[in-house]
Amino acid sequence: MSGRILDHLSDCFADEDSSCLEQGEFYADPIYHHQSQRLELFFSLPEPLAFEQYQRILHQLHLKLHCAVDIHIQSKTGTATLNQIIPYAEYLASTIPALHVFQGYRPVLESDRLKYITGFEEKTQAHQENAKILEEALKNFGFDLGVDCEFKAEAPVVVPAPQKSVQAPAKPKPKPQKPQNDKGSGGWKKAKAPEQLAIRELMDGMQNIRIEGRVFSKEIRDLRKGFKLMEIYISDEDEAMCCKVFEKKNFTAEQMDEIRVGDQIAVIGNAAYDPYKRGLTVTINRIEPAKKERREDHAIQKRIEWHVHSNFSEMDGVCPIESFIQQAWDWNMESIGLCDHNVVQAFPMAQHKIEALKKKNPDKPFKMLYGCEMTMVSDQYKIVHNVRDQRLEDAEYVIFDLETTGLSNRLDDIIEFGAVKMKDGEIIDRKQMFINPKRKLPASISSLTHIQQSDVDDAPTIEEAFDTIKNFIGDAILVAHNATFDVGMLNAACRKLGKEEFTNPVIDTLPAAYAMMDLRSYRLGAVCRHYDVDYDGEGAHRADYDAQVLASAFLYMLREWGSEATLESITHLDQSSAMRKNHPRHICVYAKNKEGLKELFQLVTLSHTTYLQYNPGSTNVTGQPRIPRSVLEEFHQRGNLLFGSSCQNGEIFDLAHTRSKKELVEAAKFYDYLEIQPPAVYKNLLDMQSIHSKDELLQILGFILEAGKEAGVPVIASGDCHYVSDRFKRVRDIYINAKASGNSRHPLYFRNEQMRKSCSAPDQAFLSTDQMEKAFEWLDEQTRQEIIIDNPKMLADQCEELFPVKDKLYPPEMEGSDQKLRDICYETARKQYGEPLPEPVEARLSRELDAIIGAGYYVVYYISHL
Repeated sequence: MSGRILDHLSDCFADEDSSCLEQGEFYADPIYHHQSQRLELFFSLPEPLAFEQYQRILHQLHLKLHCAVDIHIQSKTGTATLNQIIPYAEYLASTIPALHVFQGYRPVLESDRLKYITGFEEKTQAHQENAKILEEALKNFGFDLGVDCEFKAEAPVVVPAPQKSVQAPAKPKPKPQKPQNDKGSGGWKKAKAPEQLAIRELMDGMQNIRIEGRVFSKEIRDLRKGFKLMEIYISDEDEAMCCKVFEKKNFTAEQMDEIRVGDQIAVIGNAAYDPYKRGLTVTINRIEPAKKERREDHAIQKRIEWHVHSNFSEMDGVCPIESFIQQAWDWNMESIGLCDHNVVQAFPMAQHKIEALKKKNPDKPFKMLYGCEMTMVSDQYKIVHNVRDQRLEDAEYVIFDLETTGLSNRLDDIIEFGAVKMKDGEIIDRKQMFINPKRKLPASISSLTHIQQSDVDDAPTIEEAFDTIKNFIGDAILVAHNATFDVGMLNAACRKLGKEEFTNPVIDTLPAAYAMMDLRSYRLGAVCRHYDVDYDGEGAHRADYDAQVLASAFLYMLREWGSEATLESITHLDQSSAMRKNHPRHICVYAKNKEGLKELFQLVTLSHTTYLQYNPGSTNVTGQPRIPRSVLEEFHQRGNLLFGSSCQNGEIFDLAHTRSKKELVEAAKFYDYLEIQPPAVYKNLLDMQSIHSKDELLQILGFILEAGKEAGVPVIASGDCHYVSDRFKRVRDIYINAKASGNSRHPLYFRNEQMRKSCSAPDQAFLSTDQMEKAFEWLDEQTRQEIIIDNPKMLADQCEELFPVKDKLYPPEMEGSDQKLRDICYETARKQYGEPLPEPVEARLSRELDAIIGAGYYVVYYISHL
């Protein structure tokens, strides 16, 4: 992870504590340990934090992230004063059992060494044994110090300095009270029952309150006066709170030890402002066990989730597959589908978890669906559409650009047409016109294009302007940058007006630039700069200006292609970089049977070896696994794999969003099933205004449903799950904001700082059947039944019960490898011990080799040697 700390976590800290992190950056990726539910963060700071600041920052992270947090600090200076170091050393001595031996000793600082001096030899020895532990612990706080321990017989007796950070509360003497008789009971008046409150309802000064929550962090400190202090953090999945208690008669150290991270407890106590933490805390009077709230699935017919990402989806999935399986099992679902990004490493864990569950309940049906969300890419550039036999030098061109109300050629409209006509290398005509879309322009489009509502209100409609555009184009070759979009919008207008679509040849300068150049970006401005064509960023996103500069860049392309170039010849430009530069799409690939599992492993291997993509011109050699569409087609024809359309990063959603019905239906035939997710999963597209409203989003999802029916391909509702429950969402938010290997960004990362602060990531928890039904309540009951229940089960029935991990060894066969291994080992032994071998050496070597060869592991050893 890289970038400024406050870019990602600014909402966690109070203003007074943010200032010390102003120049802080991340120096490594965050790590979330699901089993211990701890998040490790790695901060690089100009200098170590003051201890009180560190404690407050840690406290605020606990409250915001609802999980235990460990902060590792790298200090750019690495130096500090003794007064800065001592509070940390005392804190470590009070919380880490191995470092208790340092309690009560005040070190001295000599250069970059921390020195402990004692007058007792046994204490000095204990210090020396644990010095390295203290060194490493201090390094985590940004102190790069060595720790020395010295014995001096004349060393003074150490008197511990008073500790400011924690003080035991003074116990007031109880005032004698007269017994009060409770009328009607004949006994003592009953103590008032504590008031049950949610954590967010707590206020300073509240007495005798009861809150419930899950313990997610616990720390016990040994204080100098011989008693302990316990601090626990609990979360009710809405808010979190720090609760603390000192060891006393009615709350012993043994009771503290009984509290475990993960316990569901009720805390009875008093809420008060804590000046040390500068926030509200609860002082504990007693702790009671509380009933853990379980997520229930009340539906009679249970759904099947086909799209789960475990924590093996690097820097994306949060929870292990075992957690998803356990939740599906508890909900009485029959199956669950695993499809991590480009890997299958969670398969063994999934199999072992199901085996463990079935040992307890062997009659309960449950089947694991094994798959992988792969990165599919075309290995060809589509530079020319509608090819005809024509020399480029003799052709007439219309180089054009459009501005529209959005990206969908089914839902959006053209608002500006700008073009230049060129022949023999000269511009012979121009055309610019606004077009009235007969609706309000989205604010994001006006901001992007600088086209105002007043510009289009008095302009001709597309019905009035179409013939003018058609006549201007005539029989010329159309040229555009990302022509699939611009020509697609023109043809969409044709369909709306009942006109014939354009059949002119089209040259797309975007894939042409891919084939001809090696640039960091292939936007129009980057291509113009490559050819030294003046490009004004302020004038960009206006159709007439973009058409003008594209014409200048296109002239340079024509010169590179040469005077003999034809439309046919430029379709064969260098395709070698297509796998690296073409835009990849996600596709879910599932195994239907044993052969399918083998083929899935083959595809994953090919994606990580033969087709691994990286930029050869970069010093960063991190690659991205990719698989060509043509290879997937070849494997698909064998009938052992199921292909799913995946998420918003898949081909089908993009076509539904931006292209025509015909293109969408044709593409749908490539898949065995299409996926749509709950509207909340597409929230980022609404935030970015790629989709203007929820109604528009529902229309796009409706297009996928229609395409599935027309193509005869089942549509299923999936969750694109990246965590089991909502409480893990904030951990994934940190992953989303991390800069992954190769300096790439997560697809959900907002590059705009304001949007990062104001927008949240989509909701991608594992949903019960009830929750999924509610998410799709905008559909009729029959359609919901089909996509949530029937179709997922029908697909699951096509998959056999599979066992990726075998119960015995299946080594490869290499003839004579057992004898070769024996010969190599004896030869090495003779070189080291001489000939003949000493009897103990020969006996031990023979014993080891007999065991290895007898168990069948000799091939593995021989391959390792090779």
